[in-house]
Order: sequence, then C-alpha cells, then structure tokens
Amino acid sequence: MPRLTREDIMRTYHQMLVMSGVNAAQLWVTSGGAMVMHGLRKGASDVDSGCHRTAFDTIAAATRTESIPFRAGHAFIHAGTPNLIYPHMRMDVLLELGTTSNDIMVVDGVTVHTPFIIYCQKLAMNRAKDQADIAVLKDFLYRGIKPCL
Repeated sequence: MPRLTREDIMRTYHQMLVMSGVNAAQLWVTSGGAMVMHGLRKGASDVDSGCHRTAFDTIAAATRTESIPFRAGHAFIHAGTPNLIYPHMRMDVLLELGTTSNDIMVVDGVTVHTPFIIYCQKLAMNRAKDQADIAVLKDFLYRGIKPCL
C-alpha cells in the first residue's frame, strides 16, 4: 500500500473533522503523520490521531464506531486504551487524556503533536521501526537541521 503524503494526511484529517463535527483544537495527528506534517518524513502508513474524552465520544457517536481496546501496550500507550479504527480512511483515533495544549500545535490547518512530544513518544516505544524517526527528531531538536520540505 502506498505511503500517505502530506496532502493525504491533510485530506483525511479534515474529512474526520467534517464527519464527526469536532473542531481542529479537539483532534490532533500524532506519530509518523505528525512528522510528515512537520516536514520530517515524506510519508506515513496511516494517520494516527488522538483526542480527549469529549471529542472521542463525539467522534464515536457521529461515525457510529465502536471503540476497540488498544492491543499492544508499551511505555507510551497502555494496552486497553480506547481506540477508534477507520480502515477505509487509514486512520485511527486514540483516547489521549494526558495531552495538553503545550503538546500540540497547528501546521497548515492540521493540529499535530510538537516535534518534542513525537520524539518522547518514539523514544518511549523504542521499536526497531522507530529508530530512523528518533534519529531525525533528535537532529531536528538538538542540532537544528531543516525539515525535508
């Protein structure tokens, strides 16, 4: 399956806002999709996103989607965390109670985790597939390299 481009991520994000009726401050893109929006990656396999309880319940009701507990527990996301999955959109929405306004920012109309929060997330998960992202984020945060866009 082809990687999602920045335009794909923007389109998917805005489609979810319209479908659910939540506003941009209530739903944020995380992980690889956020890295794409920051210009630190060229593509992502899906659009991982998060929100607080009220928005999560609104999205679930508006899209008539049942929450599925997150399966793979790790340091950043605990097993059993409520998750909404939209395979046709290549998007999921995770309940993220700990995210604050300091952890997010808006990039071209898409609310995303800051690079520092993505770095902390990737470092906490520390999977083999995260190592390249960790290196790029570390360079961006600590050495001031320019994004690839």
